[in-house]
Amino acid sequence: MLMRLSCRNSKSKLSSDIEYASVQFGSYTNIAYTVPKQLSEVCFYGPSDTESNINCSSMQDYPLIKDSIDDNAGKNVFFLGKSSGAMFIQSVDTGLCRLKCFKTKSGS
Repeated sequence: MLMRLSCRNSKSKLSSDIEYASVQFGSYTNIAYTVPKQLSEVCFYGPSDTESNINCSSMQDYPLIKDSIDDNAGKNVFFLGKSSGAMFIQSVDTGLCRLKCFKTKSGS
């Protein structure tokens, strides 16, 4: 129960921070999150008209995410690792990348 509550609070904070950052044009903020140790990566999906391959993650490396996108599951934030999940956050913008993944420091 504590793990589930911790994940719910983390997801809520992430969603809130992204919504706030989406209206802060021209500013930069580096935000760190504590994630459950069962997570090894967090990925963000945002379709881009002008896609770049520089510093982007490849959809081919993440077949579960690719399947979710292809199936129109309506998720754009993916939590990967021993424990996984996905959610939708309205204001996710991955810039020139369709997919941008970040490895966690505490993940195994």
